Amino acid sequence: ALGADRHPTCERAVKWLRANQPSDEPLRLCWGDARIGNMIFRDATCVAVLDWEMATLGNPVEDLAWYMYLDRHHCEGIGVPRLEGFPSREDTVAQWEALTGLDARSTIDYYEIFAGLRFAAIMVRVVRQMKHYEVLPADSTFDINREGCGQWPGAHVDGQVVRLAVAPVEDDVLYLCERP
Repeated sequence: ALGADRHPTCERAVKWLRANQPSDEPLRLCWGDARIGNMIFRDATCVAVLDWEMATLGNPVEDLAWYMYLDRHHCEGIGVPRLEGFPSREDTVAQWEALTGLDARSTIDYYEIFAGLRFAAIMVRVVRQMKHYEVLPADSTFDINREGCGQWPGAHVDGQVVRLAVAPVEDDVLYLCERP
């Protein structure tokens, strides 16, 4: 998805993901774009889920991690508080486990990093399209949040926070996946 261009931080993320890939995982239908913007609610109950073009067979924790990653991205990532009433990360995982009967704690960190890498690939492609259609100038570095990278969401791995941050670089946008 990143094409021929080199993205060293994404490459490190891929290397880490390959080295830490879980084994003996459950295989289920995964939605692929689990986020609140793709849900239809009636009387505070989700009655439909939309946007299935990224559906795949995989570990359902992948959907949970994507949901949690985007939730964090849309608040911590832009420096605003989460909406009141949303459960904490720990409570979200516990509720998901109770509802599905599956374990998420053993693989959630892995899949949050995977979510960050997926999002990076999507953003790189978006920036390329914006340059192609001259929404951004061809030499743009898509200079957003250069100083604020430290506030972007991170996953917890081995007791450390792994930053997953959009950061401009010389020629494009990539996702940081580094241990601080």
